[in-house]
Amino acid sequence: GVHVVISGAPAPGKLVTPTVTQPTTVTVAGSVAVLSRLSVVPTKPIDVAGLMRRTTIATTLDLPAGVTLVGSPAIDVSFDVIDHDASLAVTTKLIFTNLAADRRVVTVDPATPIVVVVGPANKLSSLSSSDVSLTIDLAGQGVGTKQIAVTANQLHLPDGVTLQQLMTSAVTVTIQ
Repeated sequence: GVHVVISGAPAPGKLVTPTVTQPTTVTVAGSVAVLSRLSVVPTKPIDVAGLMRRTTIATTLDLPAGVTLVGSPAIDVSFDVIDHDASLAVTTKLIFTNLAADRRVVTVDPATPIVVVVGPANKLSSLSSSDVSLTIDLAGQGVGTKQIAVTANQLHLPDGVTLQQLMTSAVTVTIQ
């Protein structure tokens, strides 16, 4: 069979995998001693630097000494390029709902709760705290300092980003 040799790195946040070679097998000739040590035939290194999407690259084989190719030397290798998931700790924006009209929130601890999220690395690299919000329902809360539980259901994340871990189980809110 043909063994694909890769060099370079794909675009940030991307993962490259060779999917198909054409042809998938090749015929080689050489002495029995050389051929008996040969189970696959490597390609010349293929540079995948900066690849962003599915791509087919033409290459040739890197034949060991004493081995010759029978047939066409052209090899086409197709690569799939997929998003590579990463995780990131990010601060959240707090949104308070259902606070009585004559009340206001004066302090919150922690003021910016932290969550760990997972998603495509290229999406996480541009993520900011304004993209991640935590809704705290203050319905029925009177004046004073309250500890309010925080759950995953209260978290709002961009599409393609999921919660890995809530780093805060509660927020302490002071209402006047």
